[in-house]
Amino acid sequence: MVKEDFKSLAEHFHLDPVTIRLMVNRGVRSEEEIERFLYATLEDLYSPWLLKDMEIASEMIMKEAGGKIAVSSDFDCDGIFAAYILKKGLERIGLTCEIFTPERVSEGYGLNRRIIEEAIEKDCTMVLTCDNGIAAADEIAYAKEQGLKVIVTDHHDIQGCLPPADAIIDHKQEDCPYPFQELCGAGIAYKLVQALYEKQNILSSELEQLLEFVALATVADVMKLQGENRILVREGILRLQNTENLGIRALIEAQGLKGKKLRAYHIGYILGPCFNASGRLSNVQIAFELLDAADEKEAAVKAEQLKALNDERKRLTEESIQTAFRLLDDNDMTEKSVLVYLLPDCHESLAGIIAGQVKERYYRPSIIFVRKEDGVIKGSGRSIPGFNMFEKCCECSDLFIRFGGHPMAAGITMREEHLQVFEQRLNECSGLTENDLCRIIEIDIPMPVRYITETLIGELEVLEPFGNGNTKPVFAEAHFQIAGMVKRGYGSTVLALMLKSQEGTMMDAVLFGQTEQFENFLIHEFGEETLRKVYAGIPNETDVNFTYYPIVDEYNGFRKIKIQIGNYGR
Repeated sequence: MVKEDFKSLAEHFHLDPVTIRLMVNRGVRSEEEIERFLYATLEDLYSPWLLKDMEIASEMIMKEAGGKIAVSSDFDCDGIFAAYILKKGLERIGLTCEIFTPERVSEGYGLNRRIIEEAIEKDCTMVLTCDNGIAAADEIAYAKEQGLKVIVTDHHDIQGCLPPADAIIDHKQEDCPYPFQELCGAGIAYKLVQALYEKQNILSSELEQLLEFVALATVADVMKLQGENRILVREGILRLQNTENLGIRALIEAQGLKGKKLRAYHIGYILGPCFNASGRLSNVQIAFELLDAADEKEAAVKAEQLKALNDERKRLTEESIQTAFRLLDDNDMTEKSVLVYLLPDCHESLAGIIAGQVKERYYRPSIIFVRKEDGVIKGSGRSIPGFNMFEKCCECSDLFIRFGGHPMAAGITMREEHLQVFEQRLNECSGLTENDLCRIIEIDIPMPVRYITETLIGELEVLEPFGNGNTKPVFAEAHFQIAGMVKRGYGSTVLALMLKSQEGTMMDAVLFGQTEQFENFLIHEFGEETLRKVYAGIPNETDVNFTYYPIVDEYNGFRKIKIQIGNYGR
């Protein structure tokens, strides 16, 4: 696209050419695509009836009046909110239901026989799965043998044959005509409730009360914020801002977010992890109790409990991350294309988080295993672009007891005696090249900081919500001198910098969580004396390139433009 096109589109939409270019960088190019990206509403969502088996499933559920439905959920954020959406929806149309979840450490992911047997004991006549079930062929066959009707709602990839359920709602089925393939489990649950509400002529405004839960699940499950997900999350966050759910409101307050403008970031890094922590370190029942809190006092107590669990989760995670780094460095393992390793003392529920941190540090696919019992180990993996973890692990599936996942993540159960063979085979078939293992920092626009205005910063908000598939824009400028620098924050984890561009523009900047790394970078590139001068605000010879995102910092009624530093180099 040539410069004149950017200018023409900018004039048409009354936007800065920078904003248009950022949309083009994300594949949003035509006037029609830009119009939908900026202004799509709930009216632009696809009909739930396009999902295969939706008619069968909805009819079956409507016939359960007088019976009881067992909602079989999962222990992560997506599973929690998918189940809650179904519960609210089923109760609204007059049905009785109960949520059943697996115990993460002792039972693992998905539907199991214990859940089926408890459902029968509690007089359930149907099992309705959410965020799981597509890989539970044996369990569903057992449920059918016991006389239960079974409906699967899931969003995970299909593994081999479909389970013998009465109806399967999963847009990953080859013969499912649904146009969008990136809904999470809660998104699929929302579509089922939408279909049920339409059959009952329930107002769409009641359905929209569930959008905040879809948004929480979609962001926390790191789904692509494109197409329908962009609409669902944007609309959901608007409702989350003024939520009527006492539990969510209490958690927002407990996390210090009351009165702040909520963004996808707050879901992904503050609110979502609290719900995930309940399934990692305790039991997800506390999460459901928070969502169902009947008064503000109960909500406040449950919110503090969830926050405390997440704080403990963060502490344990940091300890295990440092252990993993030492293990890999001390044993010279980081030169391999795929990192497969055993971390015996790690809490099983934290394995995925640690695998993700290792992947980020070494930029290699990472699979961490923990010991279970009787020679069994359980692993969680996180991948990088260019390595389809699901497909590559499928090539080694003869070594597994249980396996599931998607291109960027996987969960594996196997015997410890097979670990070395698995590691060797996975590296042999990885197909990764040196270029694949080089982290690429993609810059949207090289933009001098003198171009930044409050108007532009405000305009960039039209691109939100940011996340997977719609990342926060990355700007860059080279050749800054660091005119001054101070440490701030708890533990001195924040650096406040004063930068001077090559053109002479002065700009405040902030760098989070990299104090030691940045100091080491300056020493390596310019020497310890230069670092001393930087901290003292003395003229020096620094010449540093930065990627950044512009922000407006408000403090005591004063507003100041700053840049938030992403990456740096020389």
